[in-house]
Amino acid sequence: MQINMRWDNVALIRRLEKGERRLGFAAVNSVNFGLKEIKKAEQEHVLRTLTIRRPDFTLREIAVIKPFASAGQARAFGEVSIGRKARSFLGLFVGGGVKEHRGKNVAIPVTGEEARPTFRTAQTFPPLVKRLKFKRPRRKRGGKPGAKMVLQGAEGRFLIPGEGIFRRRGSQVRAIIIYKPVVRIRPTLKWEEIARRVGERALREGMEREAINAIARTGGR
Repeated sequence: MQINMRWDNVALIRRLEKGERRLGFAAVNSVNFGLKEIKKAEQEHVLRTLTIRRPDFTLREIAVIKPFASAGQARAFGEVSIGRKARSFLGLFVGGGVKEHRGKNVAIPVTGEEARPTFRTAQTFPPLVKRLKFKRPRRKRGGKPGAKMVLQGAEGRFLIPGEGIFRRRGSQVRAIIIYKPVVRIRPTLKWEEIARRVGERALREGMEREAINAIARTGGR
């Protein structure tokens, strides 16, 4: 008796090819999942750490994903970084540095005073001369010719050019805004540490889930 057997490997090759493509998509999906998890963690951290005047802008810029991983473009990686919008200095909160400015001085709001009554971390912004209703220049009482002029404001406020904005309350004079020629920003955000920790965990979890799904779909067809 003769038994003839024939092996048809076409179906197997097709199944393996489908599996390879699916694993490729699984890797891309895992990378993009990790990028999104990093962005989410960075946004949550900045909200806990800083008091922000413009949360929508800051949350967009604190973690910008560009580009995403793409199977169609054969790109198995993605990039997440702090945005680079003009005049944004969010990156300085990661490594520290000197904030650049256009004028001679930078206005630093005094935390806890009326310019920043509830801020935990002082932020820099243009002087509030118009908002504080300064209107009438006068020389310091008893000052000599050539002495610094004082802009008198409402409710006991006054501005000394080059020094800052102050407010007199009874016998006390309190600073509202201080002018400084150089502003050094301390590293406050643990951006890279968070990105590494969250990214590694999310990539591992995403790849395990996507690989299992890809294998399951391949085995069913």
